Amino acid sequence: MKILSLPPLIKHFEAFGAIADKRFRKIDEENYEVISSDSTKVYKVYVRKISEKEFEVFSNDNGTILKNYVGYPILVVLIDGGILRLAKNYEVLKGIEWKRLNENFKNYQKVLEYIKNKIGRENFEEILNVAEENQKILKNFKFYLKS
Repeated sequence: MKILSLPPLIKHFEAFGAIADKRFRKIDEENYEVISSDSTKVYKVYVRKISEKEFEVFSNDNGTILKNYVGYPILVVLIDGGILRLAKNYEVLKGIEWKRLNENFKNYQKVLEYIKNKIGRENFEEILNVAEENQKILKNFKFYLKS
């Protein structure tokens, strides 16, 4: 099985936004659906803990499938399951059209600058701190892509 790499930091912001928008649904203990920010796609997400430090995961988002990192739909499930933290001020990310921003800017750093200007420096820094903490937590685990 393929091991997924850590996601770009922005993917934590996108996961917080999906939670703020209530764009996810738990089907059962291992399966979820996450709706894209433009509502055009429903991502099928599977997360199963196979040991203290290992998960078997799947999501049909581009980050997971094409770029081989833990995609934001998987992050949503890990947050909902209490593995990762949710920023206290996550609701400031409600209504952000991540797909459109990523396509328009074609650069994650530029998207993050736009978000900082939109939500304010203080809110941005608080969310960034939680995203960085979550990245450190992710480093403790291996995520195997289910085929």
